[in-house]
Parts: sequence; structure tokens; C-alpha cells
Amino acid sequence: MKVFIADPSEVLLAERCDEGETDYLAGELSHIVKDLLGPQFWISYWNYYPFLANTLYYGATFLSAVQTIGEEYIALLPLVSVRQRKVPAFTRRLIFILSFAVAPFVIEKFLERIENNLRDSLIANETRFFGWKRGNLRKTLFNLVVLIRFTGIPLLYRLNLALFYLFGTYYYISKRLIGLQYVSFRSQSNYQALFYFRFFGAINIAQIVSSAVIWIRDQFRKQRSEKAAVEFRQFSESEISEEEYNLPVGSSFRCSLCWQYNRQPSCIPCGHLFCWSCISKHIQFAVTDSALVFCPQCREEFHRSRVPFFTKTVIMNASSVIGRELSYKSPEWFFVKGIFRFASSVKSESENKYFPVVYVSGIQPTGVPHLGNYFGFIQHWISLQNVCSFICFASIF
Repeated sequence: MKVFIADPSEVLLAERCDEGETDYLAGELSHIVKDLLGPQFWISYWNYYPFLANTLYYGATFLSAVQTIGEEYIALLPLVSVRQRKVPAFTRRLIFILSFAVAPFVIEKFLERIENNLRDSLIANETRFFGWKRGNLRKTLFNLVVLIRFTGIPLLYRLNLALFYLFGTYYYISKRLIGLQYVSFRSQSNYQALFYFRFFGAINIAQIVSSAVIWIRDQFRKQRSEKAAVEFRQFSESEISEEEYNLPVGSSFRCSLCWQYNRQPSCIPCGHLFCWSCISKHIQFAVTDSALVFCPQCREEFHRSRVPFFTKTVIMNASSVIGRELSYKSPEWFFVKGIFRFASSVKSESENKYFPVVYVSGIQPTGVPHLGNYFGFIQHWISLQNVCSFICFASIF
């Protein structure tokens, strides 16, 4: 009997027909499991039904050397050698079943398990600032697993589909792996359809290349920003010694992360106060792809850029300016000039030559934050009011 090379439209129609049959079989398996074992078990294993449907369908047809419904409907015959008209052996058919139905499911479950374990490990240790090399390795592995799972594997499928549109063979990667091609018992020469297929293939190739270029550009930008952040942190830790920021214990605060006194303060928008080193490391190693991170204490989200860094020079300059103005002006002058939204608990002593450190932060004027349980920023100000002769509780515009 005379046979012809299968047209891409015939192969595509046969594959879509088989996909419809497997989807129908997966739906029937889903209904059977739901009726027999209950909704809870059915929901717990909802992603197993397509895997079982593909395994049963191709095991009953292709593995048994029987044409699938799509191949029989379009009159196609699978061969591994078109010239010799050689049908695939049992070993090749078994490799196809394993690579088409079993391998994608197992790989997806394996990568999902690794991703969840790495995410849990990073979240558990995100506020523990030790073992940086191990933490960096885990974060690198986590990013690699996410990249493979959500970008690499879909990109591989798209590339194989683009090659099918261009050359008309191997609709699935598993069939490309065993070298399975189709011959048709009917002569098909639709040149207009071939043109459209190749046009779609060229568009897919261009889209893949552009996506790769954009991803590489974003990675370079991300590396530059991370490098700049690391250099800034190293500069701040090396140039500004810890002794320079030492204050009396009673008039300073205690960081709730490292549990140390006398560190340079940084207040985040929710009102909690941490030392600059701890909050910067928390932001750097936060497990999130967006620009939003959360407070280590109250879990409120805030933008990465809204973490001010106040050096002792800035704080003392602000203290000197406020003290100089208060030496001959009343506290209400701050309201008139609009320098601060509010100023309270102000007590100036003209006989004092030096004024204590004044912390200036950007607390939102929506009431006193965390006043009920004395968390965060307010707790330290209550302690400072008991020991300092000059307190200016302010919020800058």
C-alpha cells in the first residue's frame, strides 16, 4: 500500500483528537473518585487524574501496538523509520509512555517538593543572621528551582512546538526522543497551511528569543542592584563603627532582632524600630519577588525603599536645630512653620548646653501605633521620656 509523509495539519488534528479523549477520560476518573471516596480525597489528589488518564490511554493503545483514536480517525501510522517502514519496538513504546505521562508528573512533584522545603527553610531563618553562605546557597537553589519549574520547562515545550510548526514533525518532546514520525494513507499537499504553520513557528521562535533577551537584561539589572546594595551595606558597616553610635542604655533602644543596645536606628512605616544592620539583612533575604516585604514583628507589608538610614551626624544635626530653635521659640512655632505635623512632650531646659539624641521618623499620622501593647516605636519613646530632659516626638512631612 502506498503511503505519504503526514502533513502537519493531519498530525496536529490527530494529536488534538487524542488530547480530547484523555481529557474526557480524566474527567470520568475524577467523577468516579469523587463518588467513591468523597470530596476531600477527590480535592487532595485533583492533579493525579490527568496523569492516570494519559497513562491508561496510551498504555491501552500505543503500548499495545494499537492505533490511538486520533491516528485511526486521520488514518495515520506511527513509524520510527519512514523509508524502511519500521514500526516502533516495545522498548521505544515504553520509553514514550514513561517520558510522556510519567516523567513530567514526577519531575513536577519533585521540583514542587524541593521548592516548598527551600521556601520553608528560608522563611524559618530569615531573621536569624548567621550562616550567610548557607543562606545564600539555599536562596540560589530556590531561585534555580523556580526558574526551571516556571520558566525552563514551559520554554522547552514552546521551543518544541515552534520546531513542529517549522518542520512538521514531533509534536511532543517524547516523540522527538524516540524518533517517532507519521505516515498517512491519504495524499495531502496543502501548501497554504504549510505557509501558516511556518509563519507561526517563526513567530514563536522570535518570541522565545525576545523573552530570553528580556530575562537576561532583567538578571543583569538585578545583579547590579544587589551588588550596589551589598556594597552600601558593607560601606555602612565598615565606615561607621559600632562605638560611634553607643548611647547610654537607658536613653537608647534595644533591637528586637539582634537584641542589642546602642545600634543605629531605622524605623519602618508600621512604626517598629530596628537597627539598620538587622532590617537591611531582613529586606535582602526576604523570600518575595515583589518590591514589598513585611515587618519581622507585626508582618505588615511595606516597600523596600521606605527604610530610612539615619547616621549619628544626621540625628545630632536635627537635635541641634530643634534645640536651638526651642531655646528662644515656643513649641507651637513648629506647627506654624509646618516643619512637623505634631510635637508633644517638649520640655526645654535653657541651662543645658547639649541636648540628647532625637530620633526623627516617618510615622503615619493615623493615631499612636501599637499603643495598646507597647510594641515598636512607642515603647522606646516612653522609656526615653523618663530619662531625657528634652523629647520631641515628631513626624516630618
